Amino acid sequence: MPSHSYAYVFMGIFALALACFLAGPRACLAQSDAVKQFSVGDFTVFSIQDRAAEMPASIFSGPLTPAEKQKAMPGGKAPASVNVFIVKGGGRNIMIDAGYGEAGPGENHFIERLRSAGFSPDDIDMVLLTHTHPDHIGGLVSKEGEAVFAKARVLMSQAEFEFFAPVPPQPLEPASSPAADEARPNVALP
Repeated sequence: MPSHSYAYVFMGIFALALACFLAGPRACLAQSDAVKQFSVGDFTVFSIQDRAAEMPASIFSGPLTPAEKQKAMPGGKAPASVNVFIVKGGGRNIMIDAGYGEAGPGENHFIERLRSAGFSPDDIDMVLLTHTHPDHIGGLVSKEGEAVFAKARVLMSQAEFEFFAPVPPQPLEPASSPAADEARPNVALP
């Protein structure tokens, strides 16, 4: 499968996120279900909500006056959604980020919603991490410390890895948990 095909899928995901942003966060949340599905070429993309969330208005900047900001974000908070995307195509199920999972605040329904979309954790072949904030990586590991997507290869950018790697890079110490031993072959490290 040509690598440029994946670029079209990611452009489609970006276009969906941009359309949602332009419609306004409240309109977007009012229209969304916990699981959405759309096609981009030969790929099917699933957007699965890990959980609803809120973001403080203080993180947003721009041309809004304080009154406009208050109207758009009553109570000083903007509604948000922690979503995970699954790209299905070419014989693979590629998950983009892992959400908070069991580690995050509020109610966690991700695995239930994943199953309602027709997937089990073992169906995921690869997890691409956009970055390593808790709302993007928390769902990789269960409360018991076990790999949730044990059959998936987990990838992140070299720059993201280096940001969190010890300086100067040191050999990774073997983890002592059975879950880490099981997950190690599935994690791509430089």
